[in-house]
Formats: sequence, C-alpha cells, structure tokens
Amino acid sequence: MKQKPLAYLKSLNANYSQKLHRCRWSPEDAQEIVPRLITFLDDPDPFVQQETLRALCHIGTPALAAGARVVELTRSSEQMTRIVAVQALGQIAQTDPKMCIGPSIAALPDAECRVHALRILEFLGPAAAEALDHVLPYFDNPLAKERAHVLRVAAEIAPTDPKVIALIQQAQTDRSQEVRKRAAKLA
Repeated sequence: MKQKPLAYLKSLNANYSQKLHRCRWSPEDAQEIVPRLITFLDDPDPFVQQETLRALCHIGTPALAAGARVVELTRSSEQMTRIVAVQALGQIAQTDPKMCIGPSIAALPDAECRVHALRILEFLGPAAAEALDHVLPYFDNPLAKERAHVLRVAAEIAPTDPKVIALIQQAQTDRSQEVRKRAAKLA
C-alpha cells in the first residue's frame, strides 16, 4: 500500500530528521528519498508542498534533482510556499548558480522572500554578478538591517565594482550605526 505524502513526510521528520540528514552523505539514501519527495511537490495541498520543501532543505545539495520543480514553486501563488521554496533553492542548488540566480532576482521584490534571495546571492558571490544591478536598489529600504544586508551582498558579489564602492562610501554616512559599521568593515 502506497503511503500518503503527509504520513511519509512525518516518518522522515521523526527522530530529528535522521533519514533526511543521512541523504547528505549517503547517495543510496538520497536516491531512495529524493525522487519520492519530488513527486510530493506536485501535490495540490500547499502544506504538503511546504513540508516537502523543508525536507529537501534538510537534504541539501544531494536533492539538486528537485531543483527545477523548486524553481517553479518560487513563483507559487501561496506566499509561504514561495518563501520555503526560495529557502530550499538556496540549500539544494547552491552549487548551480545558473539555477539560483534568476529565481533569486525574481524573488527580491517580495519582502518576505528577499532575505532568503539575498542570502543565496551573497553565498554565490562573484558568480552572481548579473544580479548586482537588481540588488543595489534595495539599499533604499527604510530598514537598517536590510540596508546592511544589501551592502554586504553587493560587496560579496562585486567588491571592486564602482557602483559598490560608491554604495560603501554612501553607507559610511548612513543614519544607522549598524549600516555605518558594515560600511567601515567593507571600506
């Protein structure tokens, strides 16, 4: 008898996700579990999709085969699904910049997804050079924490780019001490 998606997901999450973590270093376990999880991403229930995305996050890069479907879910009509999909993308596809950059850029306008998209771009660093012009406008955000994050991401992507150097100089006089400190570290 075929186990239902939620029952299977609960069994995977038992024992502190032991089976999911084992997939990180056991190709045999990943080959058993990841294809099944990919089928759950097509379930119409957003909760099943979200729990599946969380399971893929636990697995990390051995779940790269799910990448194309996760990219699709970064455009879901369900906000929580979009958020978890962007998080999952950063965990499973971090070794494939081409898979990550476009969806991360597309997620930037969504305030709830932005921090996760920025983390992906920061991790990718210079490989995400095409995202720089999409990241820079978010320095105008009224939240100091986000301005500091944008500054850090821009500096990771292109530390010698004249636009980034100008941004760092501008940030040195920011109204936020947090942003000024970040700028001083990058100057």
